[in-house]
Amino acid sequence: QIAEVYEKITKFTDITVCNYTATGKANDAHIVVTTLGMLKNALNNRTKVLDLSAMRVLVIDEVDFFFTGSDDNSRTLYDLHNKYFTKLPKF
Repeated sequence: QIAEVYEKITKFTDITVCNYTATGKANDAHIVVTTLGMLKNALNNRTKVLDLSAMRVLVIDEVDFFFTGSDDNSRTLYDLHNKYFTKLPKF
């Protein structure tokens, strides 16, 4: 649903949006929408290539689950931040 909103907002622009959760592909999108679980699996399992080279915005859908869930869920967010997010280019 959030990916659809971004698609409507960017409809008349050159900005591209992809719903990685639904498609499993980033396709050089500027805005990548995914869940934290899908992102974790894509980054930890080298079987699927997640090319974020064109990405300018990462939208993590359903992230509220990680703040209301168990300590393991909060740890996942913390680990992903330290291992991957801190290495993303700054714009």
